[in-house]
Amino acid sequence: MVLQHTVELLTDDELRATLHEIRRATRPGGLVAVKDVDGYAFAARPGDPYLFTDLFRTAGATPGYAQQVLRTRDLYRWMREAGLHDVRQRTFLIEHFTPPLTADVRAYYAPAFAELAAQAKKSGLTSPDRDALLDPAHPASPFTHPTGT
Repeated sequence: MVLQHTVELLTDDELRATLHEIRRATRPGGLVAVKDVDGYAFAARPGDPYLFTDLFRTAGATPGYAQQVLRTRDLYRWMREAGLHDVRQRTFLIEHFTPPLTADVRAYYAPAFAELAAQAKKSGLTSPDRDALLDPAHPASPFTHPTGT
């Protein structure tokens, strides 16, 4: 069984129920593979290398995507609590460099970055780099800057 970019979309209760169902449905000796995002590993250049960590922690103070994407680092614990055995976890870094970001990569990341920046703004996090993420056309946005992410 494979889960891809699912954990980050589930509430705690939904994740717990999903993992229990996976445990129930997986045959003895079966394999469960999970690929998901680790919010602590995000960075966008140019700009503050800790901006995304700050954004996720600030926005993650309330339930929602930012809080859920920070759980990935502890996913192995959730899986063990659900009764899955021989759980191993590895982190891989995936990097996108510009110029140029392809249209599909930009279409995927720009709305997500803008939503996260808006959540952080509501939570009171101030940063000029945050404002550049709200608008993909902003001159300092990593989506338009010649040496952006």
